[in-house]
Amino acid sequence: MKLYHLTREAHLDNISEHGLLPTVGENVATTFGIPVVWLSANKRPGWNLSYHADHVILTVEPSRKRLAHWRTWFVSLEAEQNGTIYRGREALASLDKDERCRASMQDSHAYYVYFGVIPPSRIKRVDNVQWCAEDQETETLLRKHQEALGGFTHSETIGA
Repeated sequence: MKLYHLTREAHLDNISEHGLLPTVGENVATTFGIPVVWLSANKRPGWNLSYHADHVILTVEPSRKRLAHWRTWFVSLEAEQNGTIYRGREALASLDKDERCRASMQDSHAYYVYFGVIPPSRIKRVDNVQWCAEDQETETLLRKHQEALGGFTHSETIGA
């Protein structure tokens, strides 16, 4: 199964050495603090609508053993903190209604979470996410990271 991971170009050196590492990330409410690697079935995931020239999309083929569809997993989740029980089903309903989350939640049917490290060998491709013309410096940097990750293929710029 091919899935996609959005990251900043600056992270590629670490990813080529260690793979994609699970993190809690900026929005603890979407995993109740459980570290995961976020993936999407969409090449242009809706969770980050502010793409920058330094973003890249990694095409990965993760092991299915540790992979879960985010919405399906999250609705069954319960967590307790300081005597308060948090339920994924209620949190998801709240996120779906929250105007600030509307754009990213429209795409949430395509979100997956991975519980573990996705090794560099599972990264098959890096795509430049510049919406404007690709520059030579970025192309050279991406090719360097291709080689470090074992020669996965680099595609053309993803068009808008």
